Amino acid sequence: NAEYMGGFIAWVLLRNRRELFTNLPVLQAYGALYRLYRREFYATSLVLLGKRLAIVFVSLFFSRVPVLLFALLVVVLGGGALLQAQAGPYYYPMYDALELRLSAVLCGLLLCGITFYANALGPSAARQVAVLVVFFLLLAALAAVAVYFIVLDLRQIRDANRARRAGTPQVALFDAALEAQMLRRWRDVQDPGELIRRVAAKAAELELERDAKASAAHSAAPLRTS
Repeated sequence: NAEYMGGFIAWVLLRNRRELFTNLPVLQAYGALYRLYRREFYATSLVLLGKRLAIVFVSLFFSRVPVLLFALLVVVLGGGALLQAQAGPYYYPMYDALELRLSAVLCGLLLCGITFYANALGPSAARQVAVLVVFFLLLAALAAVAVYFIVLDLRQIRDANRARRAGTPQVALFDAALEAQMLRRWRDVQDPGELIRRVAAKAAELELERDAKASAAHSAAPLRTS
């Protein structure tokens, strides 16, 4: 059941939260639950599971009131898209972009469903045909978005495999992606030197904090095993 799965995921993440990215056995055993997300958003899988449960709940208990059903589904998907856009939890921005585009297309399909069911455009056959045309265009857009990002993901996997065979560490690939993102915004920076100094100072603070957490996790490990 979904509630038991959610409880297990929450237990695993909370129990190992201090060593999710530093303990290799933990990463190998449970990394599939969180390694796609940035460190501060390691519990994103729980949020996504909650969104799916909300969709199932709304579909089951409001199926007799289609207009309310469509409206609540738009709220769930739209709210999830807003949180996604604000947080950007995925390590690879490509997955954030994929989630946002899929949510936007699904919200459009739901709005078309509300319009067609409620007959909000009147009894005109031409207007109903227009709604159907928009509906099928959105379906085509949904398929196009899915195919585009599947191809993009396969290309990234291919490039990662080539880099691994060439001996390039995975961390270097992450650094290159972050560097490319910064350079795209570099023209908008008013004082690049000051920005570099601030980032370096903050990075040093974060490094010290991460080292302190890692030391605390290692010192607590014998207590747990005993």
